[in-house]
Amino acid sequence: KRAYEILSGLVGSEMCIRDRLEVSATNVQEDMHHMEADIALRLTQSPPEDLVGRKMFDISTALYASKSTIKKLQQKLPVTYINSSLGSEVSKFARNIFESMQGSLRVSLRSNSMDLVKEMLRQGDCIALLPCYLAEGETDLIRVPDTPGLRSTQLWLLYHPRARKLHRVQAFIQVIEAALEEHRSLFEAT
Repeated sequence: KRAYEILSGLVGSEMCIRDRLEVSATNVQEDMHHMEADIALRLTQSPPEDLVGRKMFDISTALYASKSTIKKLQQKLPVTYINSSLGSEVSKFARNIFESMQGSLRVSLRSNSMDLVKEMLRQGDCIALLPCYLAEGETDLIRVPDTPGLRSTQLWLLYHPRARKLHRVQAFIQVIEAALEEHRSLFEAT
C-alpha cells in the first residue's frame, strides 16, 4: 500500500501498544479512560477534555464523483447525492452546493462507511462529500469542478494522561506524528 493509504486507514483508529501494535479502525470509540487503547486518532471538532494530545490538522472535504458522473453534471443530467454522514454542518454545506448545481436534492443513500461511499461513487451516477485525504489518491474519483472545499473537522492525536510517560506511547507518537506531517497537504487540501 502507498503511505497515504496506510495513513488514511489509521484516521479514526484506536491503537493499543502493549507487546505488539493493535489497531482498531472502526467508528466505535474505545474507552480511553479504562486504557482500552493507548492512542487514538480521532476526527472531531471537540476532543474530550480529560484526554491529552494535540490537533494534527484541519481536515478538508469536497464533493467527488466518477468521471462519467462529472460528464452528466456538465450536461445538466440528474445525479444522486450520497449523504456521507460527516455531520449536519457539512451536510448542509453539501446540500447547498448540490442544489445550486441541480436545483433539487435526491438522497438515495446515507452511510457512515467512507469505503462504501467511495464504491458507490465508482459504480453509480452520484456525488458525495468526502474527506480529501480519502479521495485524492483515487484515480477513478475526481473532485467536482467549480465547487468549494470545506474544512469540516479536525484530526486529533489523543491519549490518556496516565499514558503520557510510557516510553512505548511516546515513541509511537513521534513516529505517527512524523508520518502524518509528511502528508499534511493531503489532509488539508482545499
